[in-house]
Amino acid sequence: MAVIMFLFGMWFYKSEGKAAKFLSGYNMKSADERKKYDENAMCKAYGKRMMFMSVPFIIGIIIDI
Repeated sequence: MAVIMFLFGMWFYKSEGKAAKFLSGYNMKSADERKKYDENAMCKAYGKRMMFMSVPFIIGIIIDI
């Protein structure tokens, strides 16, 4: 599960804003409201957060091995 979370984080980080449609709440906004946001920066921030959240699980896996 941790590896999947990390890979999704990498995908969001490297998507150059194309993965913004998968962010909850953002895809429900109108096109005019979406123009106010920097999709690339938003995806990079979300990707970093997902990768950071997977690190404790990966460390736990390493400790168990």
